[in-house]
Amino acid sequence: MESAQKAGAYSINAMKKLASDLAQRIAKRISIDTNDAWSGSHQQPVIVGISGNKLQSDNIMAYMSNWLVGIEDSSVELQDQQQTKLVIEYQGWPEQLFEQLTIMSKQNTVPFSIEKIHGDSIVLSAK
Repeated sequence: MESAQKAGAYSINAMKKLASDLAQRIAKRISIDTNDAWSGSHQQPVIVGISGNKLQSDNIMAYMSNWLVGIEDSSVELQDQQQTKLVIEYQGWPEQLFEQLTIMSKQNTVPFSIEKIHGDSIVLSAK
């Protein structure tokens, strides 16, 4: 009877050890993947919509190109009398760009205010 309990105990201990080793390997892999994703070089297109006339939009675009950090390239996708749609190649995450714009928009000298962020899209309006 004791040998049966010991045999069962051995199986349980072996399974616990296996589960522990597997959990550690998974945690290590998640940590590596997370570090690669968040601290590695990351460039993502961000769509910036600007509500305002052409002069106001041009003023906002010039301000952003001079003062924002991480913009690799930008192109105008659409521009009419009331709105402009830009595609910005941003070195970082859209949330980081949004944070920069939020900090800037609190200054009275900035020609825009932030309306919203949704995924990889940010909407600005001319002041």
